[in-house]
Amino acid sequence: MTRSPEARRTGRGWWLLALSLAVIALAGCDARDLGPDSGWSGATVTEDAVYIGSREDELLALDRTNGALLWSFPQEGQEEDGLQGIYSTPAVAEGLVLMGGYNGVLYAIDQETRQKVWEFQTDDSIVGSPALVYEMVEEAAATPIPLAATPTPLFGAAPTPTPSDSDPSMMEAVSGRLETIVVGSSDGNLYALDANGVEQWRFETGNKIWSTPVVYEDVVYFGSLDQNVYAVALKDMSTYRAGDEVWRFETEGAVAATPLIVNGRVYIGSFDRKFYALDASTGSEAWAAPFEASNWFWPKAVSDGATVYVASLDGNLYALDATNGTERWRFETDPNSPIIASPALVPAGVAVATDNGDVYLVRSTDGTEIRGVPDFDRISAPLTASGSIVYFSARDHTIRAVDLQQGFWTELWCFNTKESTARCE
Repeated sequence: MTRSPEARRTGRGWWLLALSLAVIALAGCDARDLGPDSGWSGATVTEDAVYIGSREDELLALDRTNGALLWSFPQEGQEEDGLQGIYSTPAVAEGLVLMGGYNGVLYAIDQETRQKVWEFQTDDSIVGSPALVYEMVEEAAATPIPLAATPTPLFGAAPTPTPSDSDPSMMEAVSGRLETIVVGSSDGNLYALDANGVEQWRFETGNKIWSTPVVYEDVVYFGSLDQNVYAVALKDMSTYRAGDEVWRFETEGAVAATPLIVNGRVYIGSFDRKFYALDASTGSEAWAAPFEASNWFWPKAVSDGATVYVASLDGNLYALDATNGTERWRFETDPNSPIIASPALVPAGVAVATDNGDVYLVRSTDGTEIRGVPDFDRISAPLTASGSIVYFSARDHTIRAVDLQQGFWTELWCFNTKESTARCE
């Protein structure tokens, strides 16, 4: 039997804070902050490096092959302090690494000089990750990513071909000129910046934005703790001006999840325990009814096109028919441990991690367990997959790369962020 939210809070100091703020958000009040002394950053993988935020409030560049530290920001002597925690997954573009801090600053760091090129200050913490928009995309990542079909433009604007799951952590280098950076803040605003960090426009919501925005056909999709999913025009169109609201969809709970865009649909979960499929052009529900779990949806979903895989705080990983939302299967983990980390697709199946530190590889066709590896510390950061390799961080200050080829578990390397010269236990 699934425990109530009140029971789940017992004995977990940090989780008490997270659940408390969620309850406040659901009640319609301003949510409290996640906390400056924590942080759970996901990884972004390029051809040579893995970029990730540490619990020591540093941006790390690690060697992709062996996990050795290449560089960190801020370095000794750099007048940067007060990052206060990193929840944002870094994004990489045109020689820059872009990262948001809990101090409310979006940083642009030069990959070669390791120096700050520019910064943009918001009025509250940045929890979500920046989304990058290119003027032209000539080639996708070396890691296979399904590209979105090029359907008829929604609002008369020519579509920009982008990955259907516009997540920088799932991509290698992308060719083309960086045009716009979009990021949300806990001050309730969504910001659009040019490549030099100059604000182009902002869109105000009624509460904090923890969701990472996703751009599809020149429209920005994201959720807010004001219980709405929003679609906002990225640039001037025939009907809308840049920063105008295209539509909003109201749920019955805070929306902290990052949307998944596949085949013209927006898939996103809410703290109302429901998972929605929305038409990207109108915001209307694409399923007869949303899928409902026994606890909140926080992680971002992943999809292979036909099936959407989404985890819930009830400890289950669900496989849903992308067309009609019917449940194909569910994989039950420890019911006493919520799933906050977004799962990842690898050739062998779906990788999912729980808050108690268990990592599972599940067969995507029927939900049977292929392999389970327990005894890590709590895992809250999203899992990042590149081919059969999964990168993830745990709350014990470790970052790991594991190869799940053919369902086997091979740890490639482990980096201790607290003691960079020490081996992981």
